[in-house]
Amino acid sequence: MMTFKLWRALNNPPATHPIFRRTVLLPVFVPRRGLSISGVMVGFIMLMSDFMPTLLILIMPFFLLICGLVYGLECAIRVSQLILVERKNNTFELLSLSPPGALAACWAICTSSLYHKRQFEKLRDIVRTSAQIAIAVFLVVTVLFGGMALSIILSDAALELPMIMPLLNATAIVILIYVDYVQSTVLGCAVGLLIPTFGSSVVDSFLYAPAVFLLLKFGSYALSVLVGITLLDMVFLQAGWQSGLAALSMTLLRVTTMIAVQELLIRVLWRVILARTNSRPDEAEAALNPN
Repeated sequence: MMTFKLWRALNNPPATHPIFRRTVLLPVFVPRRGLSISGVMVGFIMLMSDFMPTLLILIMPFFLLICGLVYGLECAIRVSQLILVERKNNTFELLSLSPPGALAACWAICTSSLYHKRQFEKLRDIVRTSAQIAIAVFLVVTVLFGGMALSIILSDAALELPMIMPLLNATAIVILIYVDYVQSTVLGCAVGLLIPTFGSSVVDSFLYAPAVFLLLKFGSYALSVLVGITLLDMVFLQAGWQSGLAALSMTLLRVTTMIAVQELLIRVLWRVILARTNSRPDEAEAALNPN
């Protein structure tokens, strides 16, 4: 999947690239000021975990629900802004001359913006740990009711599973929230890489990047709901599938549909980025896998 290929590349940044070293690894003699959304979210979670851990458990589902959308939006703005700043300073053309080309320079700027102050790593660990804990709890409870649920699923009676289906649906929601966070981050970075190929002013990063990101994101949500919920419900209703196995199949199909829609969108955006930066597939591979 292109999503996880780009996500893996984000988690393995080009640490030896001069742009990345300049922004992240080299010591900063002048303090950099600024407030970011991810910094606020990480700081809030750390503060709540120290002083009000019980309240943190209650608000964590809401935090995870909006985390992907908010952080993806910030990535789109931040990445496009830094690339456009390099263009404004007339340094981007020089950076693009270094092998393996413009895409590698853009990707180095992208990853350096995420790893500055280590906010990407902290937020990733918070979301991943929260999702793993939630899924583990759901799976343990699901196993406890496995025998009863299995007998109902394998029967032909149109019965509602009393415990297993809500737990499976809750597990599916947690998986979707985590994958949405990953896909939102990748989509935000892709939009941030794409906007500078059309705009030339730093103001464009504040105008077009959030607009394009939100349009694509909510468009993918709408398409996922249309295909994964409305159309699937109609198909299963017309076919007369009402058993427990049908309910389980519908949950799996909905998860697959919602992930596949954004995967397709990310693939299309990546192809457009390659075309706009005049990059060959081998140059893209070298940019994503520099080591």
